[in-house]
Amino acid sequence: MRPNPQLTLLLAFLFSGFVINAQGIIEEDSDITPAHFDSSSQQLNFYSQQSSESLQSNQLNVVNRGVYINQIGNNNTSTVQTESQISDVELVQSGNSNKIDLDLKATAIDYTVLQQGNNNLLLEYNLFNNKQLIERSVEQNGNNQNLVIHGTNSIVDKMKIKMSEGSQSLIIRNTN
Repeated sequence: MRPNPQLTLLLAFLFSGFVINAQGIIEEDSDITPAHFDSSSQQLNFYSQQSSESLQSNQLNVVNRGVYINQIGNNNTSTVQTESQISDVELVQSGNSNKIDLDLKATAIDYTVLQQGNNNLLLEYNLFNNKQLIERSVEQNGNNQNLVIHGTNSIVDKMKIKMSEGSQSLIIRNTN
């Protein structure tokens, strides 16, 4: 039995016209304003999803405003330069001869790095201050991991990068 091409075309036309809409249920008593979030990460996430709303430092209850570096091993180096109203940068290096060099500019910065192994490299340079939020999580497990990020754009603003095994290199160049 051969399929009828006219019937197949009719069924395809009928099924393509259906649109499914879904709604979330919000209880009347729930308050989803930023002031009622439980943690600073929820507030940062809320503001990062709002494209037309300007991020103000007094609207967030961020406890960590600084750079925290934890190094275990020999010859580990970290150079961090941030220009922001709000920043939470946490760097952990466990191993030998790991290097982190960050130059970041944004209204809010939420950046976490974990380097476990030897001879790992992370370089990120964002020389323009036109971003509301840079939210990055980088994890390098293994030896000889190289990650270089130049610039920023909306695709990589919230990127989570995990490199494992060994001897991997990744270069991300962002142009607007």
